[in-house]
Amino acid sequence: MNWDAIGAVGEILGAIAVVFSLVYLAFQIKQSNRIGIRESRSEIAKVLGDINRLSLENPSTAILLGKLRLEDQELSAVEVQQADDLAAMYIGLWALINSANQSGLLPLKVYEVYERSISSFIRKYPGLITYISQQLEEIDITPGEYGIFDRVLEEISHSDKRE
Repeated sequence: MNWDAIGAVGEILGAIAVVFSLVYLAFQIKQSNRIGIRESRSEIAKVLGDINRLSLENPSTAILLGKLRLEDQELSAVEVQQADDLAAMYIGLWALINSANQSGLLPLKVYEVYERSISSFIRKYPGLITYISQQLEEIDITPGEYGIFDRVLEEISHSDKRE
């Protein structure tokens, strides 16, 4: 066998190795994306569960949530702080959802479900709107910057018009 033939066989084997490497890399990327999507959805579910668990485990939070279902309820200083913290938790949740969506880790259909849930949330807890609005203003969230917060601001605006 001459050196040209050996060189040609080597090049063919090298090309085959490159193709196998690319196939393996594509598989690893696909698997990594699936893991990222699962972890992202898991984190969102965990945060949402943590927020919901507050009222189950703490009677004072359950009472506060009852008050926040109505507008203009008088809150104690402790309840005002709790309402402010609760608003911050929801803003954090929405930021997590928005981030997962923008990075491609949240399927559009799932994102849309979360986005639509904001409408029912704002209608359910109109007493929390003030706290959410104040915090969004403090952190300078304005329309057009972050998709999910556009929905939050839109729902708050609709809520103001219903009054």
